Amino acid sequence: MMTLKDFMDKRKQGEQPTTEEAIEMPVAQATIKRIERKEDMDEHRKGVLTRAKILAKFAGIEFKARELVDEWILVTYDLPATDAGNKARQDFLKLAPRIGAVMHTKSVYLMPNTNECQIATVDLAKIGNVYIWTSRANDEASKKDLTDLYDERIKKGVKEIKDRMTSIRKHMDKEQNGMANRMVEKTIDIFNNSVFSVVQRGNAELYNMLVTMRDELQELQHEVESKV
Repeated sequence: MMTLKDFMDKRKQGEQPTTEEAIEMPVAQATIKRIERKEDMDEHRKGVLTRAKILAKFAGIEFKARELVDEWILVTYDLPATDAGNKARQDFLKLAPRIGAVMHTKSVYLMPNTNECQIATVDLAKIGNVYIWTSRANDEASKKDLTDLYDERIKKGVKEIKDRMTSIRKHMDKEQNGMANRMVEKTIDIFNNSVFSVVQRGNAELYNMLVTMRDELQELQHEVESKV
């Protein structure tokens, strides 16, 4: 099974993972193929392609269902109230959800301790004054509390995707297709974040929910793109 690092190394070398190596992500793959066929790609389309390839980076991550998570990565930061510190804080807050880190307390973020998450935290550590810790929950109550907390944070992201898809359809009904298109792009990013979090967590219920939403989002994306 290909790891996230293997996948990224392949991409750097200009190679594309095989279908067998890739997790099924038709939203990303369809977008990449559709955009790459266009000879005259403006800057906006380049941005869409980049986001689609970010979606596809989760190729090779195998989903393994588990009821509770007992090993965690804790990410903390201590940034000064300066311009540089504020920028670093914004960089952290932007990157954290992309790698499956959810807020535990004000300056402590939590994510399952998996190989993919360990690799993903490398970019967080580069921000400065960001510290990575590992922890194990030794009793069932602690495991359940932390797992429930993580699941609740993921569910908020899933709900946001649903709400955004409803809003996109409303914009389309009003022929506000430009707004709908921009919302689709952002919604794909949020979906991307949720997929990574759910796969690392191993929540089968949320995973199946995202599989259904993926197909709905792909259909919605096609509808919007046909109107812009």
